[in-house]
Amino acid sequence: MTRAATIRQLAFGPFKLSDVRASLNPGMRDDQILLGMSVLKQLEFTQRGDTLELRPMDGKKEF
Repeated sequence: MTRAATIRQLAFGPFKLSDVRASLNPGMRDDQILLGMSVLKQLEFTQRGDTLELRPMDGKKEF
């Protein structure tokens, strides 16, 4: 069963986000993380094959 949550602080690479809406999916492995649109809509990104390149939107690093 998936559960809704809010992540108060999420940091990865050079990015720091606050109050991110999240869904906890107990069916995923512990070492897997899925970034949803609540995160991706705040970044610019390009996908080529199996590589996803994330960039700050308008030079921002904190959201």
